[in-house]
Amino acid sequence: MFRAFLLALTLVDRETAKQLIAPNTDNEILWKASPPAEIAIPGLKQWAKELKIRSLRVGETVELPGGRKLTVSERHVIDEKAMLTWPNNPVPFIMLKTADGWQVDARTIVAARRAAAQAKTNE
Repeated sequence: MFRAFLLALTLVDRETAKQLIAPNTDNEILWKASPPAEIAIPGLKQWAKELKIRSLRVGETVELPGGRKLTVSERHVIDEKAMLTWPNNPVPFIMLKTADGWQVDARTIVAARRAAAQAKTNE
């Protein structure tokens, strides 16, 4: 499911991604990207398929942008919440268990895209 979200986000497939995002997320900025060229799509699908996604565990420390560090605690990883990452990913993704199953909490990627847009505006 998380791979499907990443691929939908990368391909700017709004309808698929919206089905995989937890409710109450202000996600309009996610759809402002341009879709990739058709020639790139097979490679992107392969990337999503082969990505080494893993769950973070309590006690692990991850480096965040700006030199900050996050030590995963019980409040980050519980029965209804998980954090996923992969090699060279700058910020872990939060997954929420809902009545409909696991969904992506897109607030982190929304915040990152807003910060990038603001930085671009300030150039």
